[in-house]
Amino acid sequence: MNNVFKIILSLTISGSFLILFLFFCKPFIKSKLSRQWQYYVWLIVIARLLLPFAPEGNLIDKTFEAIETAYYGDEMQSVQSYQSDYDIGGASIGEVANNFTESFVPEENPPGHNPIQEAFWLLVENIWLIWLDIAAIILIRKITIYRSFVRYVKAGMKPVSDIELLDRVAVIGEQIDVSRAVELCINPLISSPLLIGFFRPCIVIPSTNISDRDFHYTILHELTHYRRRDMFYKWLVQITICLHWFNPLVHLMGREINKACEFACDEAIITKLGSSNVQDYGKTLLEAMALAGQYKETLASVTLSENKKLLKERLGAIVNFKNKSKLFLVPTLALTLVLLVGATSIGAYTPKQVNPLIPDNKSITLDTDITITAEINVGGIDIIPVSQDKITADFDAQYYDVEMIEEDGEWKITVTGKKPRMGSNYVKLYIPDTGCNITANVLSGSLLYDLPQNCKGSLYITAENSSVKFSTTNQYENCNISVVATNPYFMEYSHISYPDYFTKTEDKVWYENGTGTNEIDIVLTGFTNVDFE
Repeated sequence: MNNVFKIILSLTISGSFLILFLFFCKPFIKSKLSRQWQYYVWLIVIARLLLPFAPEGNLIDKTFEAIETAYYGDEMQSVQSYQSDYDIGGASIGEVANNFTESFVPEENPPGHNPIQEAFWLLVENIWLIWLDIAAIILIRKITIYRSFVRYVKAGMKPVSDIELLDRVAVIGEQIDVSRAVELCINPLISSPLLIGFFRPCIVIPSTNISDRDFHYTILHELTHYRRRDMFYKWLVQITICLHWFNPLVHLMGREINKACEFACDEAIITKLGSSNVQDYGKTLLEAMALAGQYKETLASVTLSENKKLLKERLGAIVNFKNKSKLFLVPTLALTLVLLVGATSIGAYTPKQVNPLIPDNKSITLDTDITITAEINVGGIDIIPVSQDKITADFDAQYYDVEMIEEDGEWKITVTGKKPRMGSNYVKLYIPDTGCNITANVLSGSLLYDLPQNCKGSLYITAENSSVKFSTTNQYENCNISVVATNPYFMEYSHISYPDYFTKTEDKVWYENGTGTNEIDIVLTGFTNVDFE
């Protein structure tokens, strides 16, 4: 599975625990703790859902590693058991024939090469592309809706030119510490006041023919949303929903934050107004609800009106509002600390640092004839010819150990897999195109080789229970290729793919072209796939 999707999956699991915890606590804290705290505490959850930072050894990281080890460990035991069951080394020809006739022939593919399983793992390795495509589509749709709604509002709105009304907006802004000028417009096509714009905020009202009380509280409500940067908060939530579109709990979180936003705004206003003005503010909410229309989009704006059920809850909270005593600071701080500790300890999947490995030895000159031995126990190695004068390797230290040693002019490269299955996490081994001789012993792994043009070197491979694949763009020009097996029955039943200009006999696949200066000799033992492209 791609590391990016592993990170997203781990973040969504971590975030889900926090979401469930807050929903569980809601009945106990709804009327006791500050509504503003209940609104902003969700930022901890959003941070956990968006930021892939966690200490090493966190719960999710250990869980992911345990699942991979358990699943792939069982798979490897199955493969090893299969191989031991059909081990024909040292058996007579008659025993080998009986073995293949009675046991091997009915099961055409060994466990490691099951087409359905390979298709499944191909899907798993590329599922991140599906996730990313859907996330992008959802985000583009939300942005399109936002722009469409803003265009709809702007098309019918006109700036308010009444100096007295504009002065009242400025005065209300000063009272709640809004230093920036906010534009006031009217649009008879809307039925509820709203705030639009991120960097050029504008309060849009249906009409100026409203009472002084309603005008005051309407402007106060919208300016409070602007001062608290609720528009940015709402879009941060929407981005989180897009990234975690497959998690229903994240969608529930989005709806809960929208509700908490209005409760928090009401609480902030009532705290400023005092209890004597609570009823007047509640009446303004009721009148705004009575006029509310159908065309509104919470992504695009912050509105004064909401649905009837939410309005009832808001009015109840307004009527019953009491300033929280300092005693409530203790449970507030305790819950905040629990969430922070939980978000950190649950953690997220943390891929290990991938660093290119450059040997400390002297550079390899292009004239040097060297022999490189690569021993692959589990995993895969991709040999890529390069024009540089050093041997380098790119690999994920979470999956591989790579050792590179020079002894008496000969380079020995040992690649050891740490886990039973590596997927697409192959070691990329960059070898200077110097015409060197390469000896590779491939055990239960894969070897990919992108043959360089005009290569003058030699490649000697011993492959056991593994996979070998070559690719070239010049139809193996000047190559002398030989594929043989320690037992002819392996040649008959193994998967060998080659161009039609190759020749195959009962115990050998071979090909000769031109000078044959590029020599490839492959000896097969066990069940090995060989593919020439």
